[in-house]
Amino acid sequence: MKAEPGRRLAAVWFADIVGFTGLSSRDEDAALRMVDTFQAITRRVVGQMGGTVVKFLGDGGLAVFPSADGAVRAGLAVQREFQARTAESGSAAFLRVGIHLGEVVATPDGDVYGDGVNTAARIQDEAAPGQVVVSADVWRQIRQRSGYRFDALGERALQGLEEPVRLYAVDGTPEAIGSDESPSPVPRRRTGRTRPIALTGVAALGLAAIGWWLSARGDMSNPTTAQAASTIAVLPFTDMSPGGGQEYFGDGMTEELINALTKLEGIGVVSRTSAFAYKGQNLDVREIGRRLDVGNVLEGSIRVAGDRLRVTARLVEVENGRDLWSESYDREMKDVFVIQEEIARSIVSALEPELASAGIVLVASGTENPEAYQLYLQGRYFWNQRTRESLARATELFEAAIRADTTYALAYTGMADVYSMLRGRGFMSVTETAEKQRAAAQKAIELDPGLSEAHTSLAQLLFEYDWDWDAAGREFQRALELDTRNANARHWYSHYLTAMGRTRESLEQSERAIEVSPYDDILREHLGWHYAMARDYERALEAQLRALEMNPTGRTHAFLAFAYQALGRNAEALAACEKAMATFGEDALAMGFVGYVLGRLDHRRDALDLARDLELRGDQTYYAVALIHVALGDRNRALAWLERAYASHSPGLVYLSADPRLDDLRSDPRFVSLMDRMRL
Repeated sequence: MKAEPGRRLAAVWFADIVGFTGLSSRDEDAALRMVDTFQAITRRVVGQMGGTVVKFLGDGGLAVFPSADGAVRAGLAVQREFQARTAESGSAAFLRVGIHLGEVVATPDGDVYGDGVNTAARIQDEAAPGQVVVSADVWRQIRQRSGYRFDALGERALQGLEEPVRLYAVDGTPEAIGSDESPSPVPRRRTGRTRPIALTGVAALGLAAIGWWLSARGDMSNPTTAQAASTIAVLPFTDMSPGGGQEYFGDGMTEELINALTKLEGIGVVSRTSAFAYKGQNLDVREIGRRLDVGNVLEGSIRVAGDRLRVTARLVEVENGRDLWSESYDREMKDVFVIQEEIARSIVSALEPELASAGIVLVASGTENPEAYQLYLQGRYFWNQRTRESLARATELFEAAIRADTTYALAYTGMADVYSMLRGRGFMSVTETAEKQRAAAQKAIELDPGLSEAHTSLAQLLFEYDWDWDAAGREFQRALELDTRNANARHWYSHYLTAMGRTRESLEQSERAIEVSPYDDILREHLGWHYAMARDYERALEAQLRALEMNPTGRTHAFLAFAYQALGRNAEALAACEKAMATFGEDALAMGFVGYVLGRLDHRRDALDLARDLELRGDQTYYAVALIHVALGDRNRALAWLERAYASHSPGLVYLSADPRLDDLRSDPRFVSLMDRMRL
């Protein structure tokens, strides 16, 4: 009969070699020698300290101890000796060690598993190179013992655990370790002014199992390249609420922090689109920071239970994994804006103290009604998914937020943005959306004349639908007067300037938008569009390739296809079209660009299929249909569709004077007449 597993309390110990993946890819023999050194030291020291090595997992090791003291002394001693031995060989390396005191289940073959094992593995992943990190349970066992020094790291939200775990980095004297030699230094948390930072909301970065833990780790040895300026990446906050269902709230808090920090010059903030690309990915925050090319990362979690809200957040330095700041907040839901303001100010204080004293309100509440705020966040959550179904749901939620607080200006801007998106994506007609967008934007301005976002929405409508060039220009300028760092306002103003034929100013505004939000792939993508409208196809291609690196989308591939085709690189243009068609879904703008390129490349059937699909969408797509017929060489049909676009105020028609795809029509008297009627 099979023996029943035994349960016991143990100090669980995890260690692994920092940078092993990179070393093994460069010099496999050296990597194997390093593993041999690590395993030999671990077997000997763990045994000396009364522990048992359970198993080695590549460059990592798992051990259990009957006492917390023995586990910590073993961690410090193995770290010290491993660093010294590898330094002697000419390639100094560090370990990361995590220790937790918890229940484990022992199997007959000597393996162990259970919550204690999983928690220790997740703690190990929180350690910086050269650190031994322990849970509060371990700290309580050894805190009174002489020879130890502790650095409180604050509470960390570890995926799979209902409550955050308070962690400590521990260092020790030679006596504590049981050695005559000095221990290797343990990196300690910085205080005061620091190097550039990157905020990231929070990703679920724990370990689900030991196997995943081994495979998920990347090379942590190379420092970030973001050395010049304070940079922030805010990842979505993890929902730790009982039963879940509060993901929208974590996403909303992330967006609020991104928006708050974007207001400050001197801090570069990774865009929502780029940061949210890592949502739910099992990657170490340091790896995410390196991929986003930032200096620091903010991660955290939210836990909503009734009217209670718990928020944990920590600011991590990407280069070495050290915490610059961490805090937990346990408040009522009505205090959410206060919490967000405190988090934002703490981050700014850690990076640029002089900005923190500027007296700027970073997070404006907009409403005192917690229900309205939660409905608004849910609306933004669905709005950001940008599908036909999600936008319909966003409409319902913004309407509910307005019913909960009829004076909530941001909820009205949400409504305006929904109608703009429904039209821009080709999901609803101009006639169905324009006046609803206008009413929502005007109501938001009535409630809060100083709301830059509301003026931006109204300006966009005056530009794209009313063709009231003077009024649109005034509204765009007003939006930027109210908030000079409103990147979206600059983005749309640059489109307006393109339509007005003010090409140089348009490019300046597009580039200034990127200066405000340098990590926004959508802004980079549209910078490429502006260069294409200016007929600078080499720079258009460069901008699109950069946007593609940041976040590949169907629209980026579509713009890229146009740049390649304009440069005569037809094979690459066709390949980009194929990628766009596989990913652009129902995006009418992307479909129009791809249809045009396919027409130019003589793929008539595919181009006509896209034109027919667009025809079925309604008046908001007539301009795109016309462009496809231009590419197919059917001038009469193209002009007929442009006339239909004129009659319905199809949005793209505002670019008549700038769009190079229309150059074949410019000498036609019918086109000249259309330009005159548009007052372009």
